[in-house]
Amino acid sequence: RLRKLQLKYLAIYGFMVAGDWLQGPYVYVLYESYGWDREIIGVLFVTGFGSSMIIGTFVGSLADQYGRKRFSLVYVALYIISCLTKHNRNFWMLSIGRLTGGAATSLLMSVFETWLVCEYHHIEETSIGVKTNSKVGSLQQTLSLASLLNFVVAVLSGILAEGVVNIFPYNKDPQSSSSTWFYGGYTAPFDLAVMCLGVGGLMISVLWSENYGNGSQTSSGFFAVLKQVSSSKLILCLGLTQACCEGAMYSFIFLWTPALRQKKVDGQEPLPLGKIFSTFMVCSMLGSQVFSICVKNGISEERIMFMTLLIATFSLVLGPIDDVVGTSLMYLGFLMFEVCIGLYYPAMGTLKSKYVPDQNRSTIYNIFRIPLNAIVLIVLLGNFSIQLSW
Repeated sequence: RLRKLQLKYLAIYGFMVAGDWLQGPYVYVLYESYGWDREIIGVLFVTGFGSSMIIGTFVGSLADQYGRKRFSLVYVALYIISCLTKHNRNFWMLSIGRLTGGAATSLLMSVFETWLVCEYHHIEETSIGVKTNSKVGSLQQTLSLASLLNFVVAVLSGILAEGVVNIFPYNKDPQSSSSTWFYGGYTAPFDLAVMCLGVGGLMISVLWSENYGNGSQTSSGFFAVLKQVSSSKLILCLGLTQACCEGAMYSFIFLWTPALRQKKVDGQEPLPLGKIFSTFMVCSMLGSQVFSICVKNGISEERIMFMTLLIATFSLVLGPIDDVVGTSLMYLGFLMFEVCIGLYYPAMGTLKSKYVPDQNRSTIYNIFRIPLNAIVLIVLLGNFSIQLSW
C-alpha cells in the first residue's frame, strides 16, 4: 500500500511541478515583449506574491474543510487560468493571471504534501503488523524522491520551454502589432504548462481519494488555527524556520543573476545563465540524495535541519566577503547554498509531517507562508543594493 501510494503521488506531483517550472523562465521576458517597463513588471510580481500571502492563506483553510483532493484540482484550475491570461497583453488581464497564479502557488506548496501525509497517517492507523519505523522511512523516502523529482523536472522544463519558444514563434510581433491577443513565442511554454496541468488534474480525479482535516469535513476557523500556531512553540519555530529559509531562497532567486553580472569583466562573453541554472539544479539534486544518505545512517531530521541552516548561512556570507576581499568564492557559495536547498525540502517536509496536526495541516502550512511572502515583498519593494540584500 505504501509503495502504491508513493507511485501515485510522485507521478502526479511531477506533472504539477512541471506546470509551475515551465512558466518560470519566460514570465519576465513575456511581460517585456508586451512593452511593459521594469516598474510595471515589478507591480505584477508584487501582485502575485501579495495574492499568495492573502488569498492563499484562506484557500489553505478551505482545503482542510472541503478536501485536499478537491483543492488540488482547484490548483490546476487556477494555474490554467493564470497561463491562459498570458496570451493577452492588457495589464488588468495579466494582473488577474498574477492573482490566480499566486493563490495556486500557495496550494502547490501546501495541499499536495498535506494530502500525502494524511494518506500515510491513514495507512499507519489501518495497517496491522507493520513496523512504524518502516512507514516513517517510506514517508521520508517519498519526500526525498519528490524533492529530487522537483529539481529534475526543473532542468527538463527549462530545456522544453526554450525548445517550444524556438519552434513556435509569435503569430504577430508584439512590439509592432496593435493586437491584444497573441500565441506562440514566449506564450508557448505556458501552453505546454496547461497540458501538463490538465494531464495531472485528470490523474488526480481518477487515482486520488479524498481526505479532510482529521478525517472529517470540519476544520477550525482560520483565526483559531492562528492562535494554535502562536501558542505552540514547536509549530511556531517550524513556521519561522520555513519563512526565514525560503525567504532567503526567493531572495537568492532575484539576486544571483545581477550578483554574478557584477563580477563579469568588460569584454567577456555573456554569462551562460542557462548552464549556471543547470548547475544549481544539479547541486539541489545532490542535496536531496545527501538527505537520504543521512536518514539511512540514523541522523535525525532535526540535526539535518540544524546543520543545513548553518552551512546555508555560511554559503551566503561568501557573497559580501567576495565583494570586500575580491575573491572568486561567490559562485562556490551559490553552489553550496543550492545543495542546502536540496537538503532542506525533504527535511522540512518530514518535520512538518511529525509535528503539524492533520486536522488543520493545509491551513497551518499556508500560515507559515505569510511571513515568507512578507519577506519577499520587502525585498521586491525595498530596492536594496545587492550588498545590503546579502
